Amino acid sequence: MFSLVLTFVACIGANAANQCRQVELPWDGSLMQCMMFGQHEAARWTNEHPGWLLTRGWKCESGKPI
Repeated sequence: MFSLVLTFVACIGANAANQCRQVELPWDGSLMQCMMFGQHEAARWTNEHPGWLLTRGWKCESGKPI
């Protein structure tokens, strides 16, 4: 089965360029819902992971196997 994934890059620390990772959060909803509420979920993730900062925006991707 394929699902939607909210994807963004998060970096940690003062010199964030060297300590970044791609975060993929499974999205249980429509593509439109992901586009409308994805930024909120990415912000929630950063609040739950102190020190990590969202960089380079976010996007909704389809076709990821679950």
